[in-house]
Amino acid sequence: MPVGVPARVLGLLGLRPGRITTLKDILGANGSWLLEMPDGERLVLRRYHDRADRPDLAYEHSVLRYLAG
Repeated sequence: MPVGVPARVLGLLGLRPGRITTLKDILGANGSWLLEMPDGERLVLRRYHDRADRPDLAYEHSVLRYLAG
């Protein structure tokens, strides 16, 4: 997924990042992009590989919630 695709997805969501940096984009694997918003907030956009299932996603989200706490 080139940087242009995340930009189009974000546009559909009404988000306009100032800058998008590809962190990882490998075919068949998860993809990650760093979004730098105009107000200085930094977000990560994540694309999961097509074999990811609910338990995989639940585990990763649990880890992220723990780290955020």
